[in-house]
Amino acid sequence: MNQAPFDGHHATILMKSNELFLKNCHKLNLAFIFVCFFGGFAPAICLTGCSNSHIPSQSVSAIENSIDSPSDTEDSVSADNGVTIISDPSSLAQKTKTIVHEDLQKAAAEDDAFPIANTYGDLCVPTYINKIGDTYFLVDCYHNQVIYHDNLEDPIWQWNVLPGELAMPHTISSDGTVYLVDDTENHRVVVYEKYEDHFLITQTFDSIGSRPHFIQYNEADRTFYVWSSMTGEMYLFQREDVAEEDSSERTLADGVLSHRASAENTLVDGTPDAEGSYYTPVKLMEIRKMNKLDNIYVRSFTIMDDEVYFVSGNSTIIRAKLSDFTILEEYPVPAELAGMIQLTKIDNMYYLTISTDITGNQDFATIIRAKDLKDLISGDYEDIYDSFVGGGTPYYISEINGTYYMTEHRIPGHSLWSFRVEKDELKDITAIY
Repeated sequence: MNQAPFDGHHATILMKSNELFLKNCHKLNLAFIFVCFFGGFAPAICLTGCSNSHIPSQSVSAIENSIDSPSDTEDSVSADNGVTIISDPSSLAQKTKTIVHEDLQKAAAEDDAFPIANTYGDLCVPTYINKIGDTYFLVDCYHNQVIYHDNLEDPIWQWNVLPGELAMPHTISSDGTVYLVDDTENHRVVVYEKYEDHFLITQTFDSIGSRPHFIQYNEADRTFYVWSSMTGEMYLFQREDVAEEDSSERTLADGVLSHRASAENTLVDGTPDAEGSYYTPVKLMEIRKMNKLDNIYVRSFTIMDDEVYFVSGNSTIIRAKLSDFTILEEYPVPAELAGMIQLTKIDNMYYLTISTDITGNQDFATIIRAKDLKDLISGDYEDIYDSFVGGGTPYYISEINGTYYMTEHRIPGHSLWSFRVEKDELKDITAIY
């Protein structure tokens, strides 16, 4: 099987060094694109037209240490399917949980900074958009912030910013009560809750793998799935009240036994007051590690019914059982599609956003679609990026009320697109920001 350059320790170091260089490119604030070379490897393209980013500096040695640091696998169970499951309470407790605000009413009253206005007039590598309730959330990755607003017509500078010192977040997800953000470069998950008009940080979870990169809330099992992009680990979170409703041995849809609710469900001291302003505790229930994806850069996953798909950095798409990550099938992809970002099923077709080819060349960034994933390796797919102008890097796609949204970077003025699909025909393609 062909291996992408991100598959392996030294190539991972190169890729992350590339990312750090790209981040520093923004500080130059030049309104053009240039090429960054690294030791004979394929170039990466950096758009420097967006506003200066306040990006925490890291040394290459620090990056290397973050990659080399093994995940805690004590008290874990390794299955024959190549998946390691960690569910022991003592092991999960080592993922440090910090309570930030317990009394939401009190915290809101003391929130002198509210609301935090967005100080940027543009987006700098936006990665994800979501609508939760009546509010839109846009992850402005290289500006180290998540912004929110009640419409998509007003300019970006009129949006507000979620509190907290985030470092290159990628996604936000919610069950309508709690909001989880992957704080990627801080290797943590930040939990928010809304009280009146205030978004407040209630909890943080540190040491969530290496560079958590994608969060999806799955309504079917009321679980937040958080992906560690460099370690092949999925972190499963639930609200404590949801976990307490489950039995200590919860059987999932296909009959596979899960031990996620075996940990103690003890609330922090305090009880909800009469007005219900006490925060909603979230807890880490389980860690599932897909061993073959350890040390391979995987940007996202997609849950479809009782299965999960990984757009793997080793030139394959992996389809697995959601319940225990047993691999059901692998779909190889050609070299030009190796740097996959996300897989999305729309109507009868699978859409794939692509960042690079197998050499890391961003000139191959595109969006394609196919009727069957088995057709990809033979080149039987349709490239549709010209419909979106092309020339940049399409990223995550999300669906909001029947309309699809796609973030994009490297092209000024084309940071967020909307489009519809009717009977597999693309319609109403519009550049929003």
